Amino acid sequence: MASRSANEAGSNFDIPEGMHVRMNGPKKLINEIKAHEGSMIQLTGLMKKDQYRPDGVSIGGGVRVSPGPVNGSLSPGGGQALIDVEGWRPLDQSCPSR
Repeated sequence: MASRSANEAGSNFDIPEGMHVRMNGPKKLINEIKAHEGSMIQLTGLMKKDQYRPDGVSIGGGVRVSPGPVNGSLSPGGGQALIDVEGWRPLDQSCPSR
């Protein structure tokens, strides 16, 4: 993720770099975004503020230990951050290596 400049929309919290976010929006818009995979783009949309707080304890090296599901139930995409995409624009930055 790129740093936000002073004149860009946002709020008082940042999404951690490298975080995976599931996009929700009109199919045409999602396909436009997917066509730019590997390029730096800026998404605009809405996210619930508390959904990207990591649970558990960080043990280093990008590894986090967190509690398992309640009653053994797993749901697809459960616990994954979601953004309701309203729009996007290309950025003049190169995409960092993975």
